[in-house]
Amino acid sequence: NDEKDGKRQAGQPNRDVPRVSGDRKPKNFPQLLMIALMDPICSGIIEWNRQGTKFHIVDSDRFIREILPAYFKSRKFVSFARRLNHWGFKYDREGRSYSHASFLRDDHRLLQQMFSCEEKAHKM
Repeated sequence: NDEKDGKRQAGQPNRDVPRVSGDRKPKNFPQLLMIALMDPICSGIIEWNRQGTKFHIVDSDRFIREILPAYFKSRKFVSFARRLNHWGFKYDREGRSYSHASFLRDDHRLLQQMFSCEEKAHKM
């Protein structure tokens, strides 16, 4: 068994990745997405651009098969894309990447400024 040997496969969340907030368990979609992007085992499947301002899915088949169920409890890319939209991520067709002003590789504190469409409606 690879877990006993200390090795993980993609599709097994990394419990050792540093937390993106002070909470013990990530609470929302952007935090889960950040943890997946920080996890070295996900490299080659989902990655940041060089500047750390956008991310893209490198291997969509593996992303759907391994990352979605492990991190997002889903097996449908349409649901993932809907959640990105719900949280205000923008899709760049030319670069085939996603971005959000408060979702940056090197500034996890900005995640606290992110709200879903529903949360924004309740705050008004």
